Amino acid sequence: MSQKCATCGFRSDIDTFFRREKGGLLGLRETVCEGCSAYRPSSYERRLAFRLALAQLWWGFPAYLIFGYGVEEGLLFLTMIGASLISMPFRIIVHEAGHAFAAKAVGREVYEVSVGRGPAVFAWRLWGAPVEIRRYAFAGGLMRYFDLRDRPSRWRDAVILIAGPAANALGAGLLFGASFLLSEAPTQAARVGMAALAGAGVSQAFTAIFNLIPRRFGDDETVPSDGMQLLRLFARRAPVDPDALAWLKVHGLSKSNRHEEAVVIALESAVDSKNALLFLSQAFHNISRSRGDQAALDWYLQRADDIAPGQASGRGQVGAQLPWLQANVAWSAIKAGAGALNGIIEPFTRAALEAIPDAPEMKGTRGAWLVVSGQFDEGLALLTDAVRTVADRIDKADFCIFLAQGWRARGEEARATGFEQLRRYLLATA
Repeated sequence: MSQKCATCGFRSDIDTFFRREKGGLLGLRETVCEGCSAYRPSSYERRLAFRLALAQLWWGFPAYLIFGYGVEEGLLFLTMIGASLISMPFRIIVHEAGHAFAAKAVGREVYEVSVGRGPAVFAWRLWGAPVEIRRYAFAGGLMRYFDLRDRPSRWRDAVILIAGPAANALGAGLLFGASFLLSEAPTQAARVGMAALAGAGVSQAFTAIFNLIPRRFGDDETVPSDGMQLLRLFARRAPVDPDALAWLKVHGLSKSNRHEEAVVIALESAVDSKNALLFLSQAFHNISRSRGDQAALDWYLQRADDIAPGQASGRGQVGAQLPWLQANVAWSAIKAGAGALNGIIEPFTRAALEAIPDAPEMKGTRGAWLVVSGQFDEGLALLTDAVRTVADRIDKADFCIFLAQGWRARGEEARATGFEQLRRYLLATA
């Protein structure tokens, strides 16, 4: 009988490729594949779930007192509470959809929409941007966008910020209106429907109000609400950092699979920029995604002499940017099987991992090289850690290539086959 990974959704008949691990909001054991770890909610997500449950009683109990104390009134009260709880994901979907549609309406490019936290349950692309509904859909959402124009616009940003709460307010109005119409019907079923719609409407209304209150939230209380962002927007503005705007364009185009456009902007931005190496790294990354690893390597080798002086410093801001370029170059060389670049791969992978030891991309790149070099123990350990923590599904799929290679060399045929199957699944769903 096939098993399914609770984190990535991968299915396989290879039982040994799965394990049981504690995770989830309640800390229960769930089945995960060798390429994943069970999701462990943050303390913020746990607190939020508790607070939302209490919030239903905060507004629901007065509603119960208004309805009365009978059995029928109790049923309506429970219906309202239940509808409010069940509709939580819907209110966030409405909120983020409001932001996204407004961004498109004022000429911005949407490159990511996410509802909730944790593993993705549903994923698709809309306007070229990935849209995901995650397991803990009650835990907020996000919508990210960029502007291909050079000058920012406060009024466009304001429209986008207001659109989320406005969409919730519109949803609340429609739900309350439908609830009022049902209240005129004499049947018990109509009254239950009225209570359900009213509960969903209250959920929408609270979302609109709370997002307009200037406050911070999130794991470290640093994420500003829509209301706080609006206040910042019309306060005295600091000078716009052109590198920050350019980086947002490159990142957004890359996430939207518009790699060639990202290459052009990255190369233009690298000229006379204090973040030149970072932009060159992104140019390399997008060339490899668009034209292939060998094309990216050829591009790098033609410019290696010009980039070398910046690499030599290895300190300060340049030193912080360098590991990503080194890792990208080494990663493409490993995947392309460029044996002539072994003299680059070894020092680049070692230096990148030493500079940023916690990044799964650095662990996976170094681990892949060690596996190729026949150093299976250390290589497989690094790759296993990397594949279970990396966010990008294409990177995750690529790590599976070398995990399969390493485990097959160790005589673990079933585990190697499992990673090959997982790779095909990840690429099909990326």
